[in-house]
Amino acid sequence: MKTKLYLVRHGQTVWNSQHRMQGWADSPLSERGIEQAMLLGESLKDVHFDAVYASSTGRAMRTAELIRGERDLPVQKVDNLREIHMPTWDGVLVDYVKQHHPEAFEAFVSAPHLYKPVGEGETYEDLSERAVPAIREIAEQHAGQCVLVVSHTLTILTILSHYQGWPLSKLWDGPRIRETSLSVINANSEHSTIERWGDISHLG
Repeated sequence: MKTKLYLVRHGQTVWNSQHRMQGWADSPLSERGIEQAMLLGESLKDVHFDAVYASSTGRAMRTAELIRGERDLPVQKVDNLREIHMPTWDGVLVDYVKQHHPEAFEAFVSAPHLYKPVGEGETYEDLSERAVPAIREIAEQHAGQCVLVVSHTLTILTILSHYQGWPLSKLWDGPRIRETSLSVINANSEHSTIERWGDISHLG
């Protein structure tokens, strides 16, 4: 039986609006981010969800709560659905990172299979090794059901690339994962399909 996974990126945060890097560190949803999540929640109001999961980061949890709305379902935290870990860059302006770590940043955005973190942190391979098993476990636990999962750009791209059968080098080849974008995966152990990828039609 297939599990229908509604995979959503969190809404815009304060750091997003300031063009700062954001990994495990957190900033709250901006007013725009709250509006985005509410718009997606409205567009999904007639969808029956059997469970709701989110990265344990606050911005993802809050987005999940807003989309869940009045449904009597807890938002279940999953640490392994957090964004890539990049503590040296967390909260730092993107332009500063580009200027001071040009080679690492270029790999980060265009050659993920070659990216190595500056200082401590994760590679894309590390991210894949924790995120893909996490989403597989959710799919297996909810076989035949419909599940909302709220996570982050690179985590979602890693999961989508896995189900697409792409190597990490092709991670950025699909549509962009914008704020509150919706991707839908029909997942099972034998054959999975991607029904939507980065859909933002709810934003008008």
